[in-house]
Amino acid sequence: MIQQNFRNIHFWEVIHPAVKVSVGLMDKDFANETTLEHLGEKTGFNLRYIHRVFSEQMHIYPIHYLNRTRLSHALRLLRETSDTVELIAEQCGFSGASYFSQSFRLPFGMLPSEYQKEG
Repeated sequence: MIQQNFRNIHFWEVIHPAVKVSVGLMDKDFANETTLEHLGEKTGFNLRYIHRVFSEQMHIYPIHYLNRTRLSHALRLLRETSDTVELIAEQCGFSGASYFSQSFRLPFGMLPSEYQKEG
């Protein structure tokens, strides 16, 4: 455990400031319409540069990181609330229930409504 924490501290010490800010924004504002343009404005870096550096250092594209963050929160809401899939999609920043369902089905192999019923 201590060794794992040390690795995480070391990782964040060498990560590019634009990536740190981008991760922080996406973790905090995942429910809002966060775009690469928004990240560019907040970090002061060129969009292509952010995309390249983020991908190199995080080993994931920024949009995939954002979707993963949104899905993580959606899983929790599906498990812990009786909110509709439409409301959860909105609360997690998806543009609609249909896109949310597609995004959910890819990694989990089922629809959000099916997951919610199982929970």
